[in-house]
Amino acid sequence: MTEFELALASALRDEAKEISMSTDQQSAAEELRTRLDNSDRRRHVWYTGAAAAAVVVGLILWAVLARSSGQPDSAKVADDPSSAPTIPYSASALNPRVNVELPSWTEDASHDGSVAGVARFDEGGCAGLNGASPCAADQDLKLRLVSVHYFFGTGDSVVTHDPSYAAYLAHLDGLEPDGIATISDRSDVEVGGRPGTVMSLSVLLDAPGALACARESDPAVDCMPLLEGRGARIAVVDQGAGTPPTVFYLSLNGDATDRAERFAEFDTMLASATFS
Repeated sequence: MTEFELALASALRDEAKEISMSTDQQSAAEELRTRLDNSDRRRHVWYTGAAAAAVVVGLILWAVLARSSGQPDSAKVADDPSSAPTIPYSASALNPRVNVELPSWTEDASHDGSVAGVARFDEGGCAGLNGASPCAADQDLKLRLVSVHYFFGTGDSVVTHDPSYAAYLAHLDGLEPDGIATISDRSDVEVGGRPGTVMSLSVLLDAPGALACARESDPAVDCMPLLEGRGARIAVVDQGAGTPPTVFYLSLNGDATDRAERFAEFDTMLASATFS
């Protein structure tokens, strides 16, 4: 082989090495890019999964906090009648006029304020003398606002008219020794800036006309009674000499499970009352 051929062969070998090295570098670069791409994809998937997990954890924490703080309070409000919205009412049939925030249940109750001296609210048309028409548990509430001009004392056949505050209160206090009702939670109270007395009753025997009568001519059986088996909360307010006492009266089934809450609701109503 001539010197020229030897030089040419050497140059070709060097060129082949360079080509081989360049090919290896390209392959290596391509491999590196592929690995980097795969790594980026895995990193993106991890970040996405981590973000989703964080959102889920955040929602769970929010739900736990809401359950532990907000929801029980809402349930408590719903189950506590004394915290329910009230209904403004002005009883123009009474003397003096009574302005009061009524319990929320009265909004859907039947109402009669057409008779002088009386405002009636009935959840249901039930409960009568001698156990007639007992009330369902969700229909047992009855509220009366009364300027007491007439009532029947225990065993009386003649109506008592225009009682003083002291005379009417003595009538109520006599219900227990007469065996008509047991009395509890009796206390002095101020209603609309005026002195009064509030008490709870558990009625043992029917007492026709024991609460009040709308008219002097009404027989006892047509007047407002106390009914055997019923519970009641009653407040009597002294309006001064020459003006009949004002009576607030709530009754419900004697076995009502919400008795305490309803009586608390009644007392809240009393605290809102004013006279004009």
